[in-house]
Order: sequence, then C-alpha cells, then structure tokens
Amino acid sequence: MSVPEIIHRFSFIVGQKKQKISSENNEQRTTNRSGFTLINRGTIKASPTGFTLIELMIAITIIAVLSTVAFVSYSKAQQLGRDAKRKQDLRTIAISLELYKQRNGRYPCAEPWQDSNDTQPWIRDSLLSPNTICDNLKPAFDTNYISALPKDPRSTGSSPSAGGNFVYGYRAFECGTDGSHYILIAELENTSDPDRAILTTPWCGGTYADITSATNKFIIAN
Repeated sequence: MSVPEIIHRFSFIVGQKKQKISSENNEQRTTNRSGFTLINRGTIKASPTGFTLIELMIAITIIAVLSTVAFVSYSKAQQLGRDAKRKQDLRTIAISLELYKQRNGRYPCAEPWQDSNDTQPWIRDSLLSPNTICDNLKPAFDTNYISALPKDPRSTGSSPSAGGNFVYGYRAFECGTDGSHYILIAELENTSDPDRAILTTPWCGGTYADITSATNKFIIAN
C-alpha cells in the first residue's frame, strides 16, 4: 500500500471516528478548522407536559363541582351546629327557670312574648295586675339563676311565635294560672330536625293557638 493510500485510509478512519455519535450520552463530536473538538449534545425531544384546552376545561369543571359540594356540606354543618346550640340554650334556660320557681314560688310572668333581641336580661318578671299571681313583682331573673341569658346565633326578627324569625321567645301568661306555666320557643333551620314540633296538643288545659301555625320550632313547655 502506497503512502498516499495509507494517508487517505487514516484520514477516512479519523473522519469516521469524529462523526461517530455516542449511544450512551447522545453526543456528536466534530472538529472545527482550528483543530478544536466540538461536542454537540444532540437535540433531545421533550415530552409534552402541558394541558390541552379540553383537559383544562374538565379540570375546572371538576374543581367547580367539588367546591359546590364542599360549600353545601359546610353550610349544612353550620345550620346543624346552630340548631344544636338553640336546643341546648333553651334547655339551659329551662333549668334556670325551675331554680327560679323553687326560690320564688312561680316562674317569671311574661305577657306578651319576651324575645332574646330585647335588652338583657330579656326574660323579666312583669307586673300583670289585677292577676292574683303576677300582681307582685318577684326578684329579677338575673345571674343568681343563670350567668347570662343566651341569644339565638342569628338573632333576626322579633316575633318568636312566627315562622322564619330566629329569635328565642318566652311567655308565661296563659290558662288562668299565670306564672305557673311557661313556654320557651326557638326557630330551627333544619326542616328535618327530629326535635321540631308543632304545639297542637293542649298546653296547661288550653289550646295555645299562637303556636299552632309555627312549623319548625323547638319548644319547651311546662
């Protein structure tokens, strides 16, 4: 083999090696005119990571539905929590009223309705003359019997016997035995509450028609 052929052969081999692409690192090596070796890392195709418009719309719809469900559940939980407080508040007042009766011989006389949006204490003994039971004022229904008279969590309205008014009510002036019986009332938000009641049975010997129209009340009557 002649010298020119050897040189040509060597140049061909070197050229092939310079153009070889490494399968391990995807590098392409070339030599510029100055003799420096240049490394070309190659073009790496990135896999698509974005969302299409349809995918975005589906995701937004799912988020909206989940948000609505969560809001409804949260609102329902709040209603149930307020109703639980209403029932507990009236039971606490009822216990305090029994203590008042033990000390004073009767419950605070009240006519007409006294409601929790009134000034504190909103349950007050009223002088109902010439009634023989309520014609003498008794001590106030104060902190000697209950630390503080609770109010409805929403406190809207001023007519306890009417539907849709979220206000506690107290009354003790019925049946000809004023001060011997009372009625406590609160409006409930949950229309399926198992403790909701309509007072259709006689109360202390008479029918209390002012309550029979209320359809979603929690009532303690004695």
